[in-house]
Amino acid sequence: MTTANGPSAQQPETPASLSTIVRSTPLLVTVVVLVVSVVGAVAFLALQSHRPALGSASVGDCVAGVSEGKALTEARRAECSDSSVIYRVLDKVSSETDCLKVAGTEATVPTDADGEQYLCLMAKNADASQGVNTLRAGSCLIDDASDPSGIRKSDCVPGSYPVQAVLTSSKGLTSRDTLDKCAAAGASSPERFYEWSMLRYGDSTVSITTDMVLCLGAVN
Repeated sequence: MTTANGPSAQQPETPASLSTIVRSTPLLVTVVVLVVSVVGAVAFLALQSHRPALGSASVGDCVAGVSEGKALTEARRAECSDSSVIYRVLDKVSSETDCLKVAGTEATVPTDADGEQYLCLMAKNADASQGVNTLRAGSCLIDDASDPSGIRKSDCVPGSYPVQAVLTSSKGLTSRDTLDKCAAAGASSPERFYEWSMLRYGDSTVSITTDMVLCLGAVN
């Protein structure tokens, strides 16, 4: 169309879809936020479900699922009456070696994969005061096949072995020179020795390192 002043300028049409997009943008953002939130929540729950449930365990609690070949994610706090329970918690510490100082400890396990805390464990029905790691020079022990360690603390009665010295470092020890090291540590007449290890559980693994050597005299 033309006018006296020349062709008329046509106004550009606003696409119908533009107003629709403008109106839909807040809704789209809301939907995206909701989707991200849901995905985040699902990921968080999935992560939590794969974390060991030992962090909430306290002294006196029992734990199940702690054994060689089992992942830490299978370990959990459980009722002590649960037939799957093997261990009871003696203490919660920041280093697995700290468990060596806790009377009665037989094993240790991290509460999570980061290894920031460890549980010191003992057989659920055991007596902590009778633990092998409580033996000192002057104590006695006897062979006991029913005990997981193969020995147990006892009175110094006939058939028992007197502990003459205790070595708390096995570094550099060999079966050939252990009795010499026992004598150097104060054993008067060592005839045999017993190596004790605290079980160190990991993710599907268990490591065994000699933590203490008991220097024994002749049988009483």
